[in-house]
Order: sequence, then structure tokens, then C-alpha cells
Amino acid sequence: MIPLKRNNLLLLILFLISVLFLSCQNQSSHELSTGNVIVHLEWPVTGQNSSIRLKDLPNFASLPTTVTTIRGIVSGPGMANVQKDFPVSAGQGTIDNIPAGTNRAVIMQGLDAAGDRIFQGSTTSIIITAGQTTDAGTITMVEIDTTDTEPPTVTSVYPLADATQVSLSTTIQATFSETMDVSTIID
Repeated sequence: MIPLKRNNLLLLILFLISVLFLSCQNQSSHELSTGNVIVHLEWPVTGQNSSIRLKDLPNFASLPTTVTTIRGIVSGPGMANVQKDFPVSAGQGTIDNIPAGTNRAVIMQGLDAAGDRIFQGSTTSIIITAGQTTDAGTITMVEIDTTDTEPPTVTSVYPLADATQVSLSTTIQATFSETMDVSTIID
């Protein structure tokens, strides 16, 4: 009877070790399926451009004083938008937990105290690598004209209209007459 109890105890220990191993494996595979992104922001300041980096920067001293929050939005195929806000007083920030993949777009917004967008810029075709921080380069922030009531127009497309022999894997591109909020464009 004693050997039977030892076998049961051994089986119980092996079962618990297996459960622990599987739960750790699932957690690490989720963590490794996401990455991070940082960008450099260029702001127009009194007729000059001042490079401001959202990481490793002591402060946002040269930001327009009306900007109180920096918002980053990452979007792309096969993922929900990832949004993160940074108070200007933080002086830096990294957008994290972005699903790894290609063709990610980053929109950066400067918000005023009321939460309204007053500056915006974007970059596209970003590749997010699992477990890594991607430097998405420099985004030029443009002041948003809140009196603008004209809708944007498409200024160019690729592939061209009536193009033939276009590969099914070709990325469709459109250029607009003004900066677009990628999160508002529907597939």
C-alpha cells in the first residue's frame, strides 16, 4: 500500500510541475508576441523646428505651451489600435504591448488641456518586432486648423486606376491632401 501512495504523490507532483510549466510558457509567448515603439517628434516653434524625442529626454521645454498631453496611437492590419497618453511633464514615453507585425502606422497627437487635438503627425510602414523596441524615426507635428471644414482629397493612389497584372500581395497606397487620422480610415 505504501508504494501506491508514493506513486500517487509522484503523479501529483509531476502534474503540478506540468501545470506550472504550461502557465509560464503561455505567459512568455504572449509577452514575446508584442513589441514597443518610440518616435522622435519635430515641433514647429516660433518659426524654427526643434527635435524632441519622446524617450531619454529630460523635458519637453520647446513644445508649444498649449500642448499638455502627447497621445500615441498605433494601428495596423490584424490588430486593435493601441493608444497611450503621456503627460508633457513626464518628458518621455514608449508605446508598449503592440502586436508584432508589419505595416503598422503611428499617429502622434498633441492635445490641449481640454483633450482636443491641436497638433498631429504620423508615419507608416513600421515593423514591430516581438520583444524589441522599434525606433519609428521622426514625425513632424503639424498644427491642426480647427476651422478647417474641407474634407481631405486623395492626391495619388497605387496601383493606378485600371492597372493590370497587379500582384494580389501588392500593398494598396493612397496619399491625401492633408494629414489623416489612420484610426478613422475604414478598410
